[in-house]
Amino acid sequence: MAADPASILTMLHRLKSIALEGLRFTPNPYDIDRYNRLLDVASNAYSELLRIDSEAVLAQFRSEIGVVTPKLGAAVVNDRGQILLLKRSDGRGWGLPGGWVDVHESPAQAAVREVWEEAGLRVEPEAYAAISCKEPASSAHLYHQVNIVTLMKPVAADAAVTLSHEHTDSRWIAAPPEDIELHAGHDVQIRKIFGFLADGSMRGLAFG
Repeated sequence: MAADPASILTMLHRLKSIALEGLRFTPNPYDIDRYNRLLDVASNAYSELLRIDSEAVLAQFRSEIGVVTPKLGAAVVNDRGQILLLKRSDGRGWGLPGGWVDVHESPAQAAVREVWEEAGLRVEPEAYAAISCKEPASSAHLYHQVNIVTLMKPVAADAAVTLSHEHTDSRWIAAPPEDIELHAGHDVQIRKIFGFLADGSMRGLAFG
């Protein structure tokens, strides 16, 4: 039975996104070659399926090198109303667990995954609690970046945090901190989260 064209396009979109993100971050010349070949495979397949010039497709793809999804933060709250912060191993301050949303993954799903990968905690999403952005005009950041924060259902205050290689320390905070350096943009996110919690209504944006 022939494959559904929509399913093929979905697969090609995922391949393209993996290649673009890989080319944005890897310094390894062998991986660069692999990601370029993967991008060629995707562009040729797009060309054949949609009947458009493969070179035009490839040129468009190369103009989009980087991550093509929003960045997410996870507000992990314990049963004392404290929020989890992690200290980055790259020396760029403290912040919420988080990372890039994978293609065909919702921000809430990505937040659950990132909390497990970065803190070793199993969590459940409660609501989208904050949206912010950072860009060269407002922070030391080269790209315009949209950040979506997912509030998690409370975990036990004594829950064991298991750090990945991306972080060197963790702490629970009961208010926006003034004694530590925060990663760019996370001061805004943390203030929004505490404001959301203080509101008491716990009404966030619907998951989708």
